[in-house]
Amino acid sequence: MTAERNKKERLIGQNTTDTDYHENMKNGFTDFFLQNGYQEFPPGPIVARKDDTILFTGATITPFMPMLETRVVNPGFFTIQPCLRTQNLENCYDGKTIPEYMSYFWMCGTLASPVRGDEVTKEALSLLTNKYAIPLERIIVKASARDRDLTEQVCDQIWIETDSQPALYYNWRYGRADLVGRGVTFAIRQEKSGVFRDIGNVVAVEKNGKIVAYEFGFGIETLLSRVFDLTKPVEAAKISQLIPFRPGHQEKLVDFLVATTVLFQQGIEPGKGKERYILKKYIKALGYWQRKLGIDVATVRMWADQFAIIEFDSDSGVGNKIAEYLKEQYEQTTRFEDYARNQIKAFRLRNETNIDKLRCRLMNRARGFRLSDHEATETINYLLS
Repeated sequence: MTAERNKKERLIGQNTTDTDYHENMKNGFTDFFLQNGYQEFPPGPIVARKDDTILFTGATITPFMPMLETRVVNPGFFTIQPCLRTQNLENCYDGKTIPEYMSYFWMCGTLASPVRGDEVTKEALSLLTNKYAIPLERIIVKASARDRDLTEQVCDQIWIETDSQPALYYNWRYGRADLVGRGVTFAIRQEKSGVFRDIGNVVAVEKNGKIVAYEFGFGIETLLSRVFDLTKPVEAAKISQLIPFRPGHQEKLVDFLVATTVLFQQGIEPGKGKERYILKKYIKALGYWQRKLGIDVATVRMWADQFAIIEFDSDSGVGNKIAEYLKEQYEQTTRFEDYARNQIKAFRLRNETNIDKLRCRLMNRARGFRLSDHEATETINYLLS
């Protein structure tokens, strides 16, 4: 245990306890870029209320976007941003699809002046090797041969893996037709497998074909997981201090619990329209996996409250809100099961044979009980079996 801790202390670059890794990484990032003349920029809100094109802040570029309308001062700005991406909702009930990344995470990022092209990749490498003490031999850069201007600063120090990925891998979009990016990706070798796994990017941001800024960014949980050779970024997330990592379906529950807690903490309530609807989907998915895994509501409430304390330093009682919705979901599910069971019994007593018609009727009724289509289908199939 002592040897493992010493290894981690060297990699982070300072003495640390397990609960300090996030703060040490944030502090190291802040110190490094302040020393290099960058200005600190405040993070944006998780709910992106000033940008009608997105619902949530999903990357450090979001609060920086207004600066792309003017000239970015030299050397540039840095920020540390809480982010939310909702991609895991797409397969939220699919037990075969386990998320690679969490919905909620922290990201460190910079926006550098367009005159800083000779420095940005070199600075990123220096942060990783000097500030975070990651051995140089563990790092490579994945790049397109087209983007030699982004790699020539470091090509004499580390291996540049050229054109190993599809063309889209090296291109970025920013939700606007006039803004695009071309970039390179840093990757770290995993000591157990020898595989290089991505950690962050340096991107030249172009407006109408002209470079207007450079951005550099990485997810804190992702970088920590790669440094310590963990399976998933969730293992390096704060929630894993409360709920020990277990691969499989519990990963989905943990992801939905964290996202639900974060959105409640922002003052959002489940309902119709924009972020309210997203929260509604998260809490339905949370309830589904809570029941599927046989975890009692009291335990979920405790986890939510504890996470709110370590993440937001807030004893807001968010766990009680989540528990109320989970109990309501359970009651609705139980009521639908009773209803469907009675309807199927009557169907069989009448010797009816049109199963498809029965399914359609039950599915329509399930929506009145506010069940997801997936859970309704699963319940109906079980009762018909």
